[in-house]
Amino acid sequence: MKRIQVLLSSYNGAKYIQQQLNSIFYQNDLDIFCLVRDDGSTDNTCDILLECQKKYENLEIIIGDNIGYESSFMELVRLSGDYDYYAFSDQDDVWEPGKLKRAIEKISQSDHSKPTMYCSNCTIVDESLNVIGMLHPSKKNITPTSKINSLIEGFAHGCTIVFNKKSIDFILSHNPMQDYSHDFWIPLLHVFFGNIIYDNNSYILYRQHSENIFGEKRSLVDLIKLKLKFLENRKNFYSLMAKDILIGYNKYLSKQDYKLLNDISEYRSSLSKQIKLLFNKDIKRNTIRGTIVLKLLILFSKF
Repeated sequence: MKRIQVLLSSYNGAKYIQQQLNSIFYQNDLDIFCLVRDDGSTDNTCDILLECQKKYENLEIIIGDNIGYESSFMELVRLSGDYDYYAFSDQDDVWEPGKLKRAIEKISQSDHSKPTMYCSNCTIVDESLNVIGMLHPSKKNITPTSKINSLIEGFAHGCTIVFNKKSIDFILSHNPMQDYSHDFWIPLLHVFFGNIIYDNNSYILYRQHSENIFGEKRSLVDLIKLKLKFLENRKNFYSLMAKDILIGYNKYLSKQDYKLLNDISEYRSSLSKQIKLLFNKDIKRNTIRGTIVLKLLILFSKF
């Protein structure tokens, strides 16, 4: 039986985490292990986790300091054990019993010599698990249209990501210079160096509620504040990420990909590279406003 480790970062998740853990350990036909890192909860999340550990012997708990969800999830990756497959989990969703089995079946049909990642659609539900709709209503494949597009816009929902042993060995071969969210950095590496399988079907109830870190409806003012805070904390975020890939995975890059990433990482030192980047048609987002923001970042050397 295949062994899979679920990586879950918790933070003040007392209201829903037990239900989520039940759905994880009720997965069909797999040997399930779950590593939870609590990111400094101030409610009784840790008490609930310790109670759940009495029920599930394959539940391992790390009670840590508050370092933020990005660092917490990547710390889980670094602390992961030796398993056949790995999956990320949020603390407040509910998984259908066949979720992980479906992902592993899909991954097993691909090239085993490469890092391979699976992700899927989500069913959006309210606090009481009443269905709101699909995260991606159309049948369109959400994977990036180009490699440069994957650098600037995330596409995979973290709680649906499952990947193989080749993936985690590859990920851990380089420690990035800056923090990236797990559902941005890991899919990006698979775009450049591995396989990505997208399943338009949903096997997860993605719960929307007022305490969500992401996903809740925000006012325009709140969105602008978040964007300004992000840009303040992450100046040159995209060019530094390109440099991170060059430093860590240079020997695996094709000449074309090396040139692409090198041009991005060094665009501030060359006017011709900056102009070339500014007029690159692949540097775009799903909205006109988002695309304009990217172009302005390039123009003002903050990309």
